[in-house]
Amino acid sequence: MLTESDNPSIYCVFAKPDVISALHTLSSFDNTRIDNVIVPLGSGCEQMLTFAFDEARKENPRAILGGMDTAMRTSEFPDKSDRYLYGINHFMSISSRISSIHPPVL
Repeated sequence: MLTESDNPSIYCVFAKPDVISALHTLSSFDNTRIDNVIVPLGSGCEQMLTFAFDEARKENPRAILGGMDTAMRTSEFPDKSDRYLYGINHFMSISSRISSIHPPVL
């Protein structure tokens, strides 16, 4: 659980394919770039950490679709879910746009 004193660099979502599809759509919601989401070749750790941290430092970061390492998929995470990673600033930007369009339902 994060506290107010934490300062995360990346935001990681473990999700089923339909949720990953929705996150992919949100990543490109108001941006015409064709590479807002990338699937870099690499080990599971490299996809989840190295590429995600590299993107988080960029001026125009891209989201990472990870978890493609077949060795990692067999045992590391429940339900063999995929990973979708954002730099924290990218995630916060997307979150604020969503909140302004569709306020949370309580």
